[in-house]
Amino acid sequence: MLEFLQGFQERMGFVAAVDSIVGRRNRSTEIEEWFEEEEMDNLFFSLLVYIMEQTLNENDQCTMENMAAFLEKVLPAFQKDFSEEQIYRLTEYMVRDILQNKGEEKTYHVMDYEHGMKEIRIRLIQDKITDGGKIVYQLTDQGYNLLFRTREVDKELDFKLEQLKLKELLKRKNYKHALRQSQELMNMLRQKEKELELFIDRIRQNIYTIDRGEHKKLLDETYHLLDEEYQGMLELKEQVERDEERIYQEQADHTMEDEAVTEALRNLALIRQNLTSVTVQQRNLIGKRFEMNDIYEETIRDSFYTAMVRRYDFQKEIMEPMEHVKGEQIESLWKLFVPLRRPRARKQLLLSMPYQPQGKLHEEETEEAAIEEDVFEEDRRFQEQRRRDFIHVKLMERMFSYGKDHPVFTFSEFYQYLNQHAEKPEIYTEEKRIFLVMLKLYDYKKIDLGEWRQREDKEIPEANGEFDLSYCLYQMELEHPDFYGIQSLSFEKNGGKFQTEIEESRKEQDGMTEKQLKRIIMDEIKVTIQKRESEDKADVEKSSGNFS
Repeated sequence: MLEFLQGFQERMGFVAAVDSIVGRRNRSTEIEEWFEEEEMDNLFFSLLVYIMEQTLNENDQCTMENMAAFLEKVLPAFQKDFSEEQIYRLTEYMVRDILQNKGEEKTYHVMDYEHGMKEIRIRLIQDKITDGGKIVYQLTDQGYNLLFRTREVDKELDFKLEQLKLKELLKRKNYKHALRQSQELMNMLRQKEKELELFIDRIRQNIYTIDRGEHKKLLDETYHLLDEEYQGMLELKEQVERDEERIYQEQADHTMEDEAVTEALRNLALIRQNLTSVTVQQRNLIGKRFEMNDIYEETIRDSFYTAMVRRYDFQKEIMEPMEHVKGEQIESLWKLFVPLRRPRARKQLLLSMPYQPQGKLHEEETEEAAIEEDVFEEDRRFQEQRRRDFIHVKLMERMFSYGKDHPVFTFSEFYQYLNQHAEKPEIYTEEKRIFLVMLKLYDYKKIDLGEWRQREDKEIPEANGEFDLSYCLYQMELEHPDFYGIQSLSFEKNGGKFQTEIEESRKEQDGMTEKQLKRIIMDEIKVTIQKRESEDKADVEKSSGNFS
């Protein structure tokens, strides 16, 4: 297969993400008719950029109401004047029907020229529930890739594109042009080094001329230029060294002309030298980037101190007025200096006591109390995360234990089983935990435990209070290595509906109990269990075969 088609499926993955919006399914003819031709496409991407901004800020302020407020601000640019009801309906249509595809899995077929057509999943946004019980929305990795390949990182991609050009030139053995490309990389790094030096000089000269956004922008650009591409430069250098070895071998085998060999080796030597300089410059710039940040933070901190503390010129305020003292003022001045020259300490006190350091007890105690309170608050959050992780693991253990005796069951049956047999079934329904976990499992479609056991890249995961399937399986494997004899679990919708009511709050007053109930309605999910053949059965069959 042609080499330039390697990784073609990744290009089509980007096309699939764009098609999920431009060629959107589940269209509402009524809502689409509110807009002209491509106006809805522009509005969808505007909403995605807003979700990205909220996700990057990590402020958990991207609810359906927040997105509706955002659309209300931008709709006048499209010459649209909608009511609040229309705007909220538009927001739900864009988020739930299109971006979330009404909760159904969205797939796209792409061509992998090594393995044939394959199906990939498209999901640009996802929702999560916060500690306060709010449902907020955030971008997935696919959503980030879609937006980062458009505008926000064009400048950060400059160095990456030049690096890719050099890689492709080396792959095609075009060493003459590859030499010029390596020189271009050196020039880009030298330019960035000059920018950092000029910025540091401006900081030292006058910190007030520096904008905080300018500092952050330069810091981010340098980060993308250095940290992310340093490993790529080392790989290019290794590729050049391999090419040199190959050419030396071809020269020994007399498969290349001497003149061509000499020219290729000369160019490769210069390229290797340039790449060595580039990697050294990158290391130096990494250090200079941290130096620039430290100088900026230190200078701006000192500027605050200078603004807060009044400068006192001792020469001007004390010495010069004393030089002009006359007449009776001299006697008063003498009274001021005598105690300084001969202090009269009280005789009943030790002479060393006035010179001992004195501590500010109240300030120290207040500061320690604040530190203890901060530590306690952090420990409490950590304990709450551990509690949630424990509940998630117990929930999965309950599901596996129930599935051991029930090869096929529905979520309704499992939910009823928990209510009857769990000591505290309310811990599984608080924060809608069990319902969100089931929706997450449905997203997986299938949990293949055999494949999970054989993975060589398994690491000890950290759940941090959120449901993490790998974390749950890892913890279960410590207690139940055989996973209750289960090989895999499959999740699918059977067309029915699950309904229940959970107690959200309880208030007792004057002998009366007031309960607030919340009604939960979701698609019914069917779970199919595939059991693993026991090792004992396999040993018996093997023994029978040997006997025969």
